[in-house]
Amino acid sequence: MFTRYIALGDSVSIDLYPALDAGEIDVAVALERTASAGNVAPIGAASLLYQNSEAHWPDFIGEDLVTLSPGIEMQNLAEDGATIGDVFGEQLPLVEAGDDPVVVTLTIGGNDLLSAYSNRPRRSPPCTATSTNWASDTAAVTATGDTCGRTKASSAANARRNESCPV
Repeated sequence: MFTRYIALGDSVSIDLYPALDAGEIDVAVALERTASAGNVAPIGAASLLYQNSEAHWPDFIGEDLVTLSPGIEMQNLAEDGATIGDVFGEQLPLVEAGDDPVVVTLTIGGNDLLSAYSNRPRRSPPCTATSTNWASDTAAVTATGDTCGRTKASSAANARRNESCPV
């Protein structure tokens, strides 16, 4: 029998977004987008594992941790936007050591992946004279030519496009 359930990780384990989707929150929470602004229904993944919402999920009656391990306590340390660094740097230090059996869930990695994807360098388009007619979206073209063999246009859009070509 387990004595504690500890949820570590990101927004997958918090209640805010499922409660917003279900409309089971106080108006202040909906406006502020923070659970501390009012009541939030405990219907996030970690909360439902701990204690099922029989109104929402009647098929899982009797299959939650409260039923399977009577007296179990929950500590939800998960935070919206948490990364692997947040779990190791902020959440794990809050877990008290003990000898009793503990259930731990870890929902992490999505924000790390999104961060890595958004920070990766982007490839420049190929520098060929035939790849695109860069000047076609502007009426006023100043034919100065560039090292890629294209015609530079005076419009801001074409100026941005030409910046992607290495000089």
